[in-house]
Amino acid sequence: PGRLMLNLLHVTEVGNSGSRSVRRLCIWRHGLELRGSKGAGKALRGAAWTISGYVAQTALRFSSRIVLARLLVNPAPFGTVAVVTTILTGLEMISDLGISVAIVQHRDGATDRFLATAFMLQAVRSCALYLFASAMAYPIALVYHDQQLAPLLLFGAMSVLFRGLANPGVAVMTRDVALRTPTMVSVASEAV
Repeated sequence: PGRLMLNLLHVTEVGNSGSRSVRRLCIWRHGLELRGSKGAGKALRGAAWTISGYVAQTALRFSSRIVLARLLVNPAPFGTVAVVTTILTGLEMISDLGISVAIVQHRDGATDRFLATAFMLQAVRSCALYLFASAMAYPIALVYHDQQLAPLLLFGAMSVLFRGLANPGVAVMTRDVALRTPTMVSVASEAV
């Protein structure tokens, strides 16, 4: 029945090439063709893991902020943490080299040599960011007139350093649309 329907759709498509209903049927026909393919199943599983990971991370973030807001009497630490987060995120975004994207898209992205080069670039970048953030910690604290900001920036900059030492092989899992492990690692790191 499915093959017969596809042939009927093809005949209808040829007969009325231009109407809106034909375009809808054509899309439906391509959907039927993809339904049984291996790639479509892989993409759907990857999408399910990505969406569930995003929902879990958002729920964990939201609940941890609610708990912190209830525990803290003074809201000033939230502002200090927001300044640290904004500065470190800005540094990372400005200096992003697109290493993960290169691993996913380059034809040699999964080779050992490519991954070793990606890891070294990532490690050098994160060390440079750590040194820059450390050097700017006290001047930034002076600008904001908050002496607590300097040690928090130094401590927060360590997260930039450690993220740069992460295994670039996670991007290979993204390349292969095997998103279960990267999603679980992201959710676990959010939970900690």
